[in-house]
Amino acid sequence: MANFQLNVSLEGAEKLSAMAAILTPKLFDRALAGGVKYSARSVPPAVAKAATAPGRYNIRAAAVKDDVKRPSFGDGGRTAVIRISRRPRTAAQFGGRQTRRGYSFAVVRGERQVFTRGFIGKGKLQGLPLYRVKAGSESRANGGRSRLEVIHGVSTGSMFLGDSRFGEAMKREVEQRMSDQFLKGVDRELSRAARGF
Repeated sequence: MANFQLNVSLEGAEKLSAMAAILTPKLFDRALAGGVKYSARSVPPAVAKAATAPGRYNIRAAAVKDDVKRPSFGDGGRTAVIRISRRPRTAAQFGGRQTRRGYSFAVVRGERQVFTRGFIGKGKLQGLPLYRVKAGSESRANGGRSRLEVIHGVSTGSMFLGDSRFGEAMKREVEQRMSDQFLKGVDRELSRAARGF
C-alpha cells in the first residue's frame, strides 16, 4: 500500500484562515473535519476518472476504485490517510486476449504489446494470462523444467504515485477534485450548524 497527502488549494487555505478568525474553535474543528471527510471520500472515483481518461490506462474504472481503500481518519477527523494498492493487476485487466502470436494486452490505450510465449491458463490457472519461462541453470533444482509466471500490468499505486507517464497530471486532477470537495464539505457542516444540528 502507498499513501499520499492532500495539498489544499490556495483558495481553500484562504477560506480556512478567514473562518478561523470568526468561528468558535469547536465549530471550526467541526467544519474542518467535515471538509476532510467529504474530500477523502471523493478520492476513489477521482483516481478512477484520472486513470481511465482518454489516452491513459486501459483498465476499468471499477478495478481502479477497488484499489483505493476507504480512508481512515485521525486527529479528531482533521486528517485522513488514503491507501492505494501497489499490487500489480494481471494483464487480463488491461484488455488482455489470446492471439496467434501470443498473449496481447495494452496497459496504455492504443499501445498493445504481445508476450510471444504467453497464453491463457487452464485448470487451476483458468483464465490467468501466463507465460513459460525457459528452463535454465536456475531451474535445475526442479529437474530442468520450465516454469509458468503470470503476466502482469501495473498497479494503481504505480499509475498514480509512481514515476509514471501520467502520474503528475493525475495527481493534479485528483488534488483539484479533493480541494473542491473539501470546500463543499466545509460549507455543508456550516449549513448544518446554522440549522441547529
